This record gives sequence, C-alpha cells and structure tokens, in this order.
Amino acid sequence: MTSHSHHDRAVAARSRCSPLTWPELQTIISAGDLHKLVRSEEQEQTYCKARSKIKNEWESIYDYLLCTKFKFLVDERRGQKKKSN
Repeated sequence: MTSHSHHDRAVAARSRCSPLTWPELQTIISAGDLHKLVRSEEQEQTYCKARSKIKNEWESIYDYLLCTKFKFLVDERRGQKKKSN
C-alpha cells in the first residue's frame, strides 16, 4: 500500500460528516484499521492551532504536558522550559 493511498483514505475519512457508530468503531478496531480513526476537518484545524500555540510557547510538547497538566515545576537544568519571548 502506498503512502498516497493512505493519504486518500485519511482525507476521505476526515470529510465524513457524521461520527462513526459503535458497530463501525468495533469493526475498525478489531480489523486493526486504526488509520480510519482520524479527526474531522474542524477537529484537525483546532488541533493544529492548539499544537502550534504550544510549540511557539514551549520548548517541547513534553515540557508543556509535564508542567501544565502534571504540575511539574519548570526545571531549566533538565532542559524543561517555557520559551522566552
């Protein structure tokens, strides 16, 4: 299977207007067709904007998660840090 056909499947799945049903999800997962589990276009745009904002403000997504979600303190000695503007 070429990457082009994978891309075509992802685009087709993203353009889906309605959510997958439970039986569809079960079939996809049991068949191992996880590439069919993609975001809608609107979800993808929201994700990309949020990811871009995090990457602009933090050295890494990893640092962002540790410091904001798990309440780790920023430790510049270990390389964890928020970007300075």
